[in-house]
Amino acid sequence: MTDDTFSWPSGSRDTTQFPSIKVTIDPEIRDHLKAICRLDGVDWNNYEEQLTISGLNTDSRIRTYRKLYERLGLIFKDGDKIRLSRLGRSIRDLEQNIDAAAQSLVNQIRVYAIDVLARYQLRNPIDGPDLPISCDVQPYVCIWKAMRVLQNKISFEEMNRVILHIASMSQLDEAIQKIGEARAKTKNYNYLTRDQMDRLLGPQVHTEQESARIAPWFSLAGWGGLIIERKQDNEGFRHLVPLALDAIDEKLADIPKYYNAHTEDEWLDYYIGDVGVREKESARLYNIPDEKQRTPGGTNIILYGVPGSGKSWTINNEYCADEDRMERVVFHPDYMYSDFIGQILPVIRHEKVHYEFVPGPFTKLLRKAYLDEENEYYLIIEEINRGNAPAIFGDVFHLLDRITSSQNQFQIGTSEYAITNGNIAKYVYRDENHKVRIPSNLSIIGTMNTSDQNVFTLDTAFQRRWRMQMIPNTFETHRFAESPILDTEVTWKMFCNAINDEIQRLCNVTSSEDKRLGAYFVSADDLKWYSEEDDDSISTQLRTEAKHKNSRFAEKVLKYLWDDAFRFSHNETFNTRLYNSLELIIKVFCSKRKNDRFIVFSENLRNKIFEHLN
Repeated sequence: MTDDTFSWPSGSRDTTQFPSIKVTIDPEIRDHLKAICRLDGVDWNNYEEQLTISGLNTDSRIRTYRKLYERLGLIFKDGDKIRLSRLGRSIRDLEQNIDAAAQSLVNQIRVYAIDVLARYQLRNPIDGPDLPISCDVQPYVCIWKAMRVLQNKISFEEMNRVILHIASMSQLDEAIQKIGEARAKTKNYNYLTRDQMDRLLGPQVHTEQESARIAPWFSLAGWGGLIIERKQDNEGFRHLVPLALDAIDEKLADIPKYYNAHTEDEWLDYYIGDVGVREKESARLYNIPDEKQRTPGGTNIILYGVPGSGKSWTINNEYCADEDRMERVVFHPDYMYSDFIGQILPVIRHEKVHYEFVPGPFTKLLRKAYLDEENEYYLIIEEINRGNAPAIFGDVFHLLDRITSSQNQFQIGTSEYAITNGNIAKYVYRDENHKVRIPSNLSIIGTMNTSDQNVFTLDTAFQRRWRMQMIPNTFETHRFAESPILDTEVTWKMFCNAINDEIQRLCNVTSSEDKRLGAYFVSADDLKWYSEEDDDSISTQLRTEAKHKNSRFAEKVLKYLWDDAFRFSHNETFNTRLYNSLELIIKVFCSKRKNDRFIVFSENLRNKIFEHLN
């Protein structure tokens, strides 16, 4: 039972004047710009719909503004639709993103406050030296836990008659049970007399201006409204702020043990916490391993070669094939830093919308690697040069410099330089002040088709942080090199060698030897011949499916050769005298039988293809 002869000291009434914390930023976006940003997906010429959705008044104004913002690069015409560019979408979402960022900053303060207040003790060398030696009460933990168990709320009567009588943490659960039993007997304390309240909850600590005297405890435990709402409801209850629930639950799952400080300096060092000491405590709490025990050797590699040379095969066979220790991403022109690292997004929790940092693949794998010092982890970036890689990496770019000397305090492969990034640090280390590094057991492997170097150029500063590894276009150990193409006598290896020799010969015309066919450009199924027998027992559907499968080689390989590899040399490589379009070439190749299929190529190239036939 609680000790009715004991009570917590009164809180300072000055705490009721706790400062408000508000973050407001007004981007002041002009009304007509906001209006235009609403038009994504609207028909380009449907001015009536544009006026209705935008809210602008006249037809001439909508045309004027549309033309203006098209010229400024905010909108563009996509078929018959108005579309927002990436710049336009960013401006449209600016206010929402600013609000989300502001909420995130406030939430960081909330988490800091909960972390510090959870360590506060009634008996300490500064505030409560006269309390009995048996008092180990952590008042804010008591209030939060009681509220969390009791529907996230508590009244000043329950505080005054039960919580303030707790003399040790061992009495907390019984006190919560007492309040629960009282609530089961009455819906509203306001209708009860003082005698009834005494019998139901016990004697008061404060007998005059009870609500005002309890308010300082609510203000301190609620940290100015960030943890507990400032105002009580009509029944006298204060409520926990929904955004504080996760942080409170995390703290209640591991309540700090009582710390018996003997001096004021010792107490303050524990309560407020030295930054270095707290980082070590966080590492211990979340099982973050000592860097001296971690697997070394993490690196950055770019595998490059012609399309289909076997870059992805090399990753699976020479580095890692365990999907649990990998994250795969594909860079493309619209891929952004927020996709790669993470971003603040709305999340529904407890039937309410909250804004939280949602990690991207880099951040998720970073945490996995950091918590598991024994295994190696791999971030795979396919088509690394098809996106703006330096922009996608952003501040993480600085982590790509790796330690190469074992004389350093960290293992070989750890980031030489650290960065400050609160969102990454909070997710990975659960401490947003922690410096961020790539650990020594995390490697980043990018793949790049050399024929795509003109998509996004990897600048020298970026490339020098990677080890470049060329994947040769070879048929050694190739699984289906000797497989024939459909029903012909020509194997895939024979065909590739002939085509690639021709590309080499014409490289001045085709502009690059990297247009060569890769050994893994096709799959084994693309080469397989499916029977199309004119047997009545074979259904029309099966014959149709077989024809479709048999056309895959032509539609993949011949299209690539016509559109790309031999784009500027059709007359030298294809039989354009008879077949002068890709459509006709594919049709003829698929309709002919066996070696006659290659009639679509020039005589010179056919001879090369058939050169090694017996």
